[in-house]
Amino acid sequence: MSVSGLSLPCVALLTGISPRLATRLLYGRGGRALRRISPDTARKLLRVTPADARAVRGRMVPADTAVEHLRRLQDEGWSDAELAQLLGVPVSDLAALVAGTLSTCTQLAALRTAAEVTLLTTPLTPRPVRTRAA
Repeated sequence: MSVSGLSLPCVALLTGISPRLATRLLYGRGGRALRRISPDTARKLLRVTPADARAVRGRMVPADTAVEHLRRLQDEGWSDAELAQLLGVPVSDLAALVAGTLSTCTQLAALRTAAEVTLLTTPLTPRPVRTRAA
């Protein structure tokens, strides 16, 4: 999935597994590789192709959940500039999205907001460093 440029939490959410499980699959648990995964997890991982991962940049989805996530991130102290940078959109587009003017957003934007909200409640070990906008 590195071809798509998606972060590990975004890939995890796209496949339907938790970011914590994805981290354990890549890095092991306590330095030891996982020896087995459940058949359900295997099916979820194999179901998503690199083409699916690349398509999230242009695929439009309903914005309702992303807007809820953006508001949660704002409540956590994220600035509009930081959120716009996270989504890769101008601040004006972010404002329109949060205000409800836009009813859809890219699947990538939805994945990125969902990943950040997920990391608020279940941080990965080690926690990815989030750079703050100046």
